Amino acid sequence: MLAHQNLCPNCYEAITNPICDDCLIDHFKYWLGDIQLDGKTKIKVLKSVRKSLRVETSNMDVCVACNREAPGLCPYCFSLKASSKLRMLNIPKESIEDFEYLFSDKFYTIQEEDGIEIKQ
Repeated sequence: MLAHQNLCPNCYEAITNPICDDCLIDHFKYWLGDIQLDGKTKIKVLKSVRKSLRVETSNMDVCVACNREAPGLCPYCFSLKASSKLRMLNIPKESIEDFEYLFSDKFYTIQEEDGIEIKQ
């Protein structure tokens, strides 16, 4: 019998460290609080990123951070979507680079939702 494997509904890869949408957003809010943006812009960014996270999923695992909710997107796809939203909202480049460094693998720079560039 095959074990149930939770898949990201965006990239269809296995979610090996499931983190729920609420926990991902909480971490994003901590980061957002540390960057230099006015309050209205921070609210706009948060709403935009939160909206992009809501996806239907049949995942059955619980979040490794809170042990409550099932994950939606994998953390990698979350960082891709959030980075894309930050670019669309014209957030300063330094802030986007900071986000990408903290939320993605340190060996990669997120370029667009459909690709990555390896750092040298």
